[in-house]
Amino acid sequence: MHGPTLQVVPSSLIETALLSSRRYMGAARIWCETARRDGISGRFAAR
Repeated sequence: MHGPTLQVVPSSLIETALLSSRRYMGAARIWCETARRDGISGRFAAR
């Protein structure tokens, strides 16, 4: 079952997704650094 959805997506949408994912990866890396420094359990307990 190979879905044809990838072929339907326009290239502009793929470029936008790549840019946003790159920005998201940067934010995720920063969040991981702060989470590792603060302690992930402490950060989740503060919510």
